[in-house]
Amino acid sequence: MHRRSDRISLAPTDLGNFLSCRHLSSLDLRAANGLAKRPVRYGPFMDELRARGQAHEEQYLEYLRDQGCSITNMDNPDGDHVDSPSGVAGTLAAMRDGTDIIYQAVLADDAWRGQADFLRKTDTPSDLGDWSYAVIDTKLARETRAGTILQLCVYSYLLGKMQGVRPESMYVVTPGNDFEPLRYRVDEYAAYFRLLENGIGEFIREPEETYPELVSHCDLCAWWKTCEQRRRGHSARLCRSVQVLRLRHGSVAWDGYRS
Repeated sequence: MHRRSDRISLAPTDLGNFLSCRHLSSLDLRAANGLAKRPVRYGPFMDELRARGQAHEEQYLEYLRDQGCSITNMDNPDGDHVDSPSGVAGTLAAMRDGTDIIYQAVLADDAWRGQADFLRKTDTPSDLGDWSYAVIDTKLARETRAGTILQLCVYSYLLGKMQGVRPESMYVVTPGNDFEPLRYRVDEYAAYFRLLENGIGEFIREPEETYPELVSHCDLCAWWKTCEQRRRGHSARLCRSVQVLRLRHGSVAWDGYRS
């Protein structure tokens, strides 16, 4: 999440985060509004995960080169290409040129902004001409997660606005299958995407009180330390309350209360 003048701009990962943990969305919203500083999580596990993900992405890029595909690389390691107007304009120019593959394509509208791993040219006509594009994402997980599907839905939605036709399919490339993409039909997930899109929009307009419950996403979350400190503080206060009850009412009374 990022604040741009009078509105919040969302990244595709924000939708997956909203599905995984409302408290994470609450903390990200506070950071976007300047009420907190979003931490960056480091560590050997996270570093290895990022390195493996980058390696998998580069291997697929090399595979596409070996297949003879024409490739336009939109990546800009020296700057924030996602937030640059030239990123969207450059992506649209590459789409109009009809290049086979657009790597690190920048897609955006007033509400969403992100950078898709790959756009691949298809034979479906669009405002571009006798062709259009579909989104391909590279992931390490061998089973596609709900968050990945939602990210692809956001990218496909933005891509549809840019080329004038919604992609029929979206794809995930996982390790160990000779780079054969897994295909998902956009229409099968469009209603769910719209439901969550409306949900996160309402959440941003009227934030609700949340608590850092332990969820599976905690293993990868940048806010882990913040949430753990709050949970520990809550546990410490609960223990002190228990001690007070025991002193006031005796252990027998407390045992009855507990049961």
